[in-house]
Amino acid sequence: MNEGTASTAILGDEYDEQLREKLAEALREMGAVLDGHDWSVAGSQEIDSYSVTIADQHLLVEAETFVGLSISGSRELVDEVMAHLAKA
Repeated sequence: MNEGTASTAILGDEYDEQLREKLAEALREMGAVLDGHDWSVAGSQEIDSYSVTIADQHLLVEAETFVGLSISGSRELVDEVMAHLAKA
């Protein structure tokens, strides 16, 4: 399995509930399986992160105060998720 070069895409504001729902639906449609969830606070920043697996590739979804909602993984997988979101 070659997961390619790592990539991160910031999708929008971390508090955008519609965007979060749209991402969750896209991941479900892509067959994502939840591997884990973590929530933490560091100073004034709150970080909510989920790790999922899609077709044997790992994707990290993070909602971080002042940073936004982001996805990180192989460039190919990030691009695939972005394309799926663009269709929705």
